[in-house]
Amino acid sequence: MDRKLIEETIKVVRENPDAQDAEIQKKVEDIVGYTGIPFVYKYSIVILGILALTAAFAGVIVLIIDPTGASKIPEALVSIGSASVGALVGIFARTPNNDGK
Repeated sequence: MDRKLIEETIKVVRENPDAQDAEIQKKVEDIVGYTGIPFVYKYSIVILGILALTAAFAGVIVLIIDPTGASKIPEALVSIGSASVGALVGIFARTPNNDGK
């Protein structure tokens, strides 16, 4: 990222809190490129989150139904939950840069 551009944007916001959104948006787009999140990411985050929470709640329900521990949580349920959490981490993880940041 261009440090000078970031500092200029911060300066604009500090000097004029009521700065035009279009001006700030333009500077942000210059810094990071595309700033919008495609709808595919939004839906995939929601679906993966629902899958992870459903798997967790289903595991808790299995443990509540049989507190003795005789029945185990199905492996398919564990794998669905861990895969969805792993996919969420993959979406939110920052990609490494060559400049060490």
